[in-house]
Amino acid sequence: MKIERKWMYLAVAAALMALISVPSVFFLSAFKTYFSFLSGWSGGRLRPAPAHFSGEAAQNRVRVYPPEVRFVKFALKKKGAKNAAIAADFNDWDPQSLPMKEEEKGFWIASMPLPKGKYRYVFAVDGARLPDPANPKKETMDGGEVSVLIVE
Repeated sequence: MKIERKWMYLAVAAALMALISVPSVFFLSAFKTYFSFLSGWSGGRLRPAPAHFSGEAAQNRVRVYPPEVRFVKFALKKKGAKNAAIAADFNDWDPQSLPMKEEEKGFWIASMPLPKGKYRYVFAVDGARLPDPANPKKETMDGGEVSVLIVE
């Protein structure tokens, strides 16, 4: 009788472990899927300014904080594109630092945290640079047209 109870307790413990571990595997998968927009993005050049004391604030010991940021979603519809990225003044015009992810065939997206301000950008599609066709705000810069984004 004692041996049967031992196996029964062991079976219950194994069932409880399965109930605990299986959902955590699904949760991890869902977590990775939810944050998949960050895959391939290298934020090496993009660092928030550290909080520091400066000027009058240093004398009064008032903390100066970095600016508030907003997540900006860039989207491009370009059929037949093999790769797409964003080159902008916030990443030193380096398209390799912000590649876009193809969500559907021909539909590319990228998300980026940006502080309030005015930014200029272009899409780098298969090596060619083109302004955002969905954004009517454009400027001429260095002889080419760039899109303008104002984050408020």
